[in-house]
Amino acid sequence: DTRKQAAVILQALEANLSPQLDTRKQAAALLTDAEKQAGFLSVLLEIYCDAGVGEVGRRLAIIQCKNVVKRLWTARGAAAPISPEEKEHVKGRFVQIVSNCLSLPYQEEVALAVKSICRADFPGNWPGLLEVVLAPISGMTQQGFSQQGMAMVVLLHYILKEQSTKRLMAMKKETHAIAPVILDRIGAVWMALNEHLAAQQQVESSLWRFSRYLDGCVTILLNVGYPHLHAVATGSDLVAVVTQKLRSLWTYVMANPSQVEPGSWLLKDFKSVLKAWGNLLKNHPLAFVRADVGQCLQFALQMSHQLLLARTNQTPLGTSIPDHVCRHVVDFVKCVFSVKAFRQGPTENSDPQLIEAQRTCHQQLHAAVSSLGMGPIVDNLLAIGMLTPPDQMAEWLEDPEQNPQGPGTGAPLRLAAEACVITIGQPPFAAPVGEHLLRRMTTELSAPTAGDSLEVVRQKLQVLSALALLPELVMPHVQHQTLLQALEPFLVAASTASGQQAILLATQAVQVIKIWTPSMPQGLVGFCLQHLLAMMRSPAQACRIVAIRPVQTLLEKHPEAEAWANMYGLFIKEAIGLLKSLKSVETLWPCLYLIELLLKDEADNGQYEMEAATLQQLVALWRDPNSDDMIRHALLDVFKALTLLGSLNTSKPRPLTDMALQACLVLISDCGLTGEGAAAKAGNATEQLGKTTPLAATVQEICASETTYVDDGSALLIGVLRVVSQAQVPTVMSILPQLLQHFSTTKLPAYDIPLDIVLEYVTICSTPELNANGGELATQLQTYYPAMVELCKRALEAEEDDRSQERALRLLQLLLHCALTPQSQSAIAEVTAVLFRSVMSAQEGDYSVHTVMPVLSLWAARCPDQLRAACGTVAPGVAPIRFLKASRRFKQAVCQVGLLQAALVAQSASPAPADEFWELYFSSCAETLRPDGKSGVNSSLGILSKAFALRSAATGKLPRAVRLMKALDVASVPPGLVIPPEANAQQVACQWFFQGSWSLVQGLISQSNVTVPAWLAAAPPVVQQAHRDLGLA
Repeated sequence: DTRKQAAVILQALEANLSPQLDTRKQAAALLTDAEKQAGFLSVLLEIYCDAGVGEVGRRLAIIQCKNVVKRLWTARGAAAPISPEEKEHVKGRFVQIVSNCLSLPYQEEVALAVKSICRADFPGNWPGLLEVVLAPISGMTQQGFSQQGMAMVVLLHYILKEQSTKRLMAMKKETHAIAPVILDRIGAVWMALNEHLAAQQQVESSLWRFSRYLDGCVTILLNVGYPHLHAVATGSDLVAVVTQKLRSLWTYVMANPSQVEPGSWLLKDFKSVLKAWGNLLKNHPLAFVRADVGQCLQFALQMSHQLLLARTNQTPLGTSIPDHVCRHVVDFVKCVFSVKAFRQGPTENSDPQLIEAQRTCHQQLHAAVSSLGMGPIVDNLLAIGMLTPPDQMAEWLEDPEQNPQGPGTGAPLRLAAEACVITIGQPPFAAPVGEHLLRRMTTELSAPTAGDSLEVVRQKLQVLSALALLPELVMPHVQHQTLLQALEPFLVAASTASGQQAILLATQAVQVIKIWTPSMPQGLVGFCLQHLLAMMRSPAQACRIVAIRPVQTLLEKHPEAEAWANMYGLFIKEAIGLLKSLKSVETLWPCLYLIELLLKDEADNGQYEMEAATLQQLVALWRDPNSDDMIRHALLDVFKALTLLGSLNTSKPRPLTDMALQACLVLISDCGLTGEGAAAKAGNATEQLGKTTPLAATVQEICASETTYVDDGSALLIGVLRVVSQAQVPTVMSILPQLLQHFSTTKLPAYDIPLDIVLEYVTICSTPELNANGGELATQLQTYYPAMVELCKRALEAEEDDRSQERALRLLQLLLHCALTPQSQSAIAEVTAVLFRSVMSAQEGDYSVHTVMPVLSLWAARCPDQLRAACGTVAPGVAPIRFLKASRRFKQAVCQVGLLQAALVAQSASPAPADEFWELYFSSCAETLRPDGKSGVNSSLGILSKAFALRSAATGKLPRAVRLMKALDVASVPPGLVIPPEANAQQVACQWFFQGSWSLVQGLISQSNVTVPAWLAAAPPVVQQAHRDLGLA
């Protein structure tokens, strides 16, 4: 049966290589089913071990076995086809295979399968494996470097590599238990190999392969096999041996550069030991006491210097050693200076057992620094980090968009060198590093000349890089003005594009300006702006690109500097000109963001006007199918910032031009707010934009599928509506029907933004200065009442956040105020009646008095019959008491009298007990008459100014809702109440209320069966006096 099963599986494995798709599918299905059957792995191993099976079949069998082990060995439950018994059998077969490794092929696949099993079972559940692996290795001390021993070293390396990835503490403790055993068995072989290699002038590749894996085994054991290597008796000695092995490897590499080829085992061994050396320092720093921390630092710097020379001169060694090898050297140096005990020595809290080791390492490091000098150490690291080959520099100058900050910035080696220099600059080495950089700045930052060699240019780049990296170390020794004077020659030379070297130096000089900007005195901002503006006008593309970020930083850190006066428009012009030549997201987005910031700050100045050609360029970029989402959102932000120029709360509002309005409407339409082609109906300017920049179908699909476009497009529309001029009102009104149709037929994720849009439209229609023909807009608004009221109703029923609820109520308040026809009032009746019932049936405190009650009081004034009818649907007497209590929550008389009036209307329809009502009525009137009450409009509108500022994530910074605030102020005043500009609002409101409501009060008094004098006698003196002054008593 086993033979038959093996034959079937072998046939399926070979069928997997068939050129026929159907045959491969059938074979894959058969193997998938076979995986679920018990004994599948055993059958695969029998196929692999069968010498009668062809080479291809055996290879396929062991690969399939490796894959199944990796997927299913640790599976549990129903997905676990491998039983414990089969697992033991499979492990036993693998032990036999490993023991006869030389007679079986494809040992790498075997090692990978064993490694996967070891992940779960080694060492505790597979005790027999370790001896089988270690015996041939330890036997090499007598028998020489045998092939079987070398094969076992490779397998051991796979196993230990897997052990090093285990993170559970229990598994780490297992590794700690076996590490000394393994190291004791292979340590002598490792030492013998090191001696053998040191004695050879030429070494074969196979021996380097053996060395690479044996070195890997030892260094893994040292790194993860001991919790505290420095506490082990021989721990420091072993680290010293690793250091000596690295020295031997480096000596051989320098003597035989032709053997250091990419992929060679010599290079692999060197990289492996170098990386492990650095990890040893990170994991066990005090174990370097015998190796001598200072000597190790000197050795690392020696390697760094020799690598720098090789790479600078482009020798064969320099071209063969990859960047990550140099990075490992730099990381080691950084790690040396990162250890606090090395830098500062033992502290009071140090472990007594470690004080001697800490003191020794501290002395070793400081002795090395004193010997080498801090300056050469920093210079070495800056040099290797800033080393960019000439061909890469030329490539960057040709296409600076590939790296907007300059050639080589962002490269891993450069980042590692910069991080290392920053680490070195910590105490106690901060002062000498700062003094050294100051000396270099003073002596080396001379004006660039065409005759400067590449080495001179590199030295200047190093100084500039250090000034940007460690400003806090140099600032105590140099004034900003002195620094800027040193940088000025580089900026001037670059602004005229006088040579490639000048451009390279200028890119680093502007980085220094950007870094030093936060601490820069405002008096020097003008100096920087002038030179940055000159750079943005440079004929060199690289200069214009690198100037973007420093300008942005100056704008963010020094927005109030006087030097910005009259500069915004100049920078906007240059940034927009730069847009034409940019292609990558990495450069387009910062440029657009800078334009947005400049437009926002220019809003108070009011002098900039975007030209038609610029608008056309921005729309073309928007509609370019190749534009990234980030770019389109940045363009939306630019146009939102453009609306700020017309903000009515600025000193010099500059309304949108007709072309700017049409460009905004193009973007709004493309965002899916107004339907396809809506913007094309807006005017001739839009047609001009559309002719040159037709909307690609792909762009339309992207915008329609992304809700963020709808949100940003809505925010842009809100900004446009807030600054629209009288002549532009018909244009924006033409798209209102489509907007309402969109809101009514679309499932809205949130209601706050649609409500904001409709609020702005109602505001436009109710603003006198925008109504050219004596209220024509207000009349036109009546036709949209059903749709607007329905939007309010949906928002109130959705029970979203307070922001949406408040907007819906404010919209309802404006609609009540603007309702001119019975049809409009009838459209509002249902939703206000529902709102009334909801409030009157709720507990006090469950609703916002300052948002709900102004709506209901206005409804009572405009539609008293609707209020009386609604009072019959709630408990008797509730409504008048609620209105009276609400009036006491307001501080402004204009709101208080409206609520008092509503209470009287409600009392006439659904009376509360007379004694309770009149007592509360009198106290509320006395509160209204208080002489310390504030005059003017309701102070709660101060809350509205925050609520409608629309500085949410969706809308961003937009013009303030000045018109809307005024409209809400007007709607908060009861109909018929007119307050002259210079009058006392409190007195006028109280007189209007007492006189206007006297007939209604008299009717309620008569229902109470008391006379007017008796009624008034129960009132507080201030209320009695008010009635007498008005002749009402």
